[in-house]
Amino acid sequence: MSSKNKNYAIVQRFLKLLEPHHQEIRYIYVYAIFSGLVSLSLPIGVQSIVNFIQSGQVTTSWVVLVAFVIFGIAAIGILQIYQLRLTERISQKIFVRSSFDFAFRLPKIKQKLADSNYLPELANRFFDTMTLQKGLSKILIDFSSALLQVLFGLILLAFYHPFFLVFSLLLFAFAVVVYKFTAKRGFEFSKKASKHKYQMAHWLQEVARSSETFKNSTDSEYVIHRADEYASKYVKARESHFDILVKQFGMMVVFKIIITSLLLIIGGYMVINQMMNIGQFIASEIVIVMMMGSVEKLIMSLETLYDMMTGLAKISHVTDMDLDDDDSLAAGIDEGVDFKLELNNATIMDSRKGEILFKDLNLIVGNKERLFLEKYNATEKNVLGKVFMGYEELVRGFMLVKGRPVVSEDFRLRIKSFSEEDKLFEGSFVDNISMGAEDVDLRRLGEILELVALESFVKTLDKGLDTIICCGGCRLHSVTKEKILLARLIYAQPELIVVNRSMRSFKQEERESIMDYFVSSERPWSLVLLRDCKMWRNSLEGKNKETLTT
Repeated sequence: MSSKNKNYAIVQRFLKLLEPHHQEIRYIYVYAIFSGLVSLSLPIGVQSIVNFIQSGQVTTSWVVLVAFVIFGIAAIGILQIYQLRLTERISQKIFVRSSFDFAFRLPKIKQKLADSNYLPELANRFFDTMTLQKGLSKILIDFSSALLQVLFGLILLAFYHPFFLVFSLLLFAFAVVVYKFTAKRGFEFSKKASKHKYQMAHWLQEVARSSETFKNSTDSEYVIHRADEYASKYVKARESHFDILVKQFGMMVVFKIIITSLLLIIGGYMVINQMMNIGQFIASEIVIVMMMGSVEKLIMSLETLYDMMTGLAKISHVTDMDLDDDDSLAAGIDEGVDFKLELNNATIMDSRKGEILFKDLNLIVGNKERLFLEKYNATEKNVLGKVFMGYEELVRGFMLVKGRPVVSEDFRLRIKSFSEEDKLFEGSFVDNISMGAEDVDLRRLGEILELVALESFVKTLDKGLDTIICCGGCRLHSVTKEKILLARLIYAQPELIVVNRSMRSFKQEERESIMDYFVSSERPWSLVLLRDCKMWRNSLEGKNKETLTT
């Protein structure tokens, strides 16, 4: 996509962002129009007041005009308060929408894209929502009010003298020149600065995540060197961006000097030659000063506009990512049918390496079957495990669950895994085991903790099951984390469990007890076993040999 098309797409996204808030925006613009009209009625009032003052008499009309001007100032202030209230409401709605959008999308990003991106770094893009919030008030209120003020000012000046029409054309030409020659480059440099800002944030996250690695002084120097590299790139991009802003403001200053000089000279000449009275001259000067202030405000608002467009581009990078297919089947999967998963003539590729691992693979996992896949190498097992979980797509062939094509959302409720991809999240023990389910059966939860040998550990915690597991369980022993993941599996009661994680670090007695529980024919699930097959097979023998498949 060309740069021009990309910029156009960003503008379209901005308009789409505001689309749900069209009613509030309509009111903001109505208030802006009234505010603009009232603000431009003030110079007319001042003109009349000056004319009355020249007469040297205090009249009722003079008092009324003074009151009118004061009322106009108060009215403008009240309208601005209403505008601020509306923009705050829009800002809050945008935050909520963005929160739900990220929360919905991040877990559902296609696995191929998730593997090629660092999702915690992508989550940082959420903070650009605050950039949109901060800029919204300036764009919707300051930018629009300034624009309307300039428009109404040009109309008003045209009534004073035809000369001011020339001023209008010059002002319009100036705005076009500024936009044409600086706006595009300003946006490009803003995006570069934002890119380096996120690189710095990502590096700091990496340092924090691997803090023990960088403890000694030699490694610390490397940390500083990398930080300096990203900071230098950011400063360079930001300096280029600032140069554009300086050029824009410099052009504004030069234009202001030229216009002010011309108006003072020509306006004074017109007053001297009685082509305009003193009241009109003062009023026109007030209007022009207000307009120049508005144009200056428009120029200064461009930085906010650049930041907003850049933030929107960063957010769009996440929201544009393809998601897992969630198309529901009209009939759904019959709950009365026994579980059965089939791979038919499947060609499977390792998406990370682009290498075909399986061709015309046929596999069946029957109801309550214990399927051992020990003949494959580690890479093949990992990819096959991802296929079972729906993380890898088939190149050819198809996968059926209970005789029907896979439906992502329903499929993952039925199939769970015990693998390296399964993680703990920040939340209580209850939340991590029940995955946030409502009406948790604490009695059943206690039985599950006893099964996975976690009950005594939980009792040592001050808050018990309400204890918060932070930073993915980084402060917990690896075996404890794995036991929580096993408890999660038991609580979920899936129809198929894919085991692709070793339990060799468990105490032998605990490991054998847990394996015996999982392979028992009393359990409602099928098992696909990819790791520690020998130990799982030992647990299975003597319990339900008839379900053993290799």
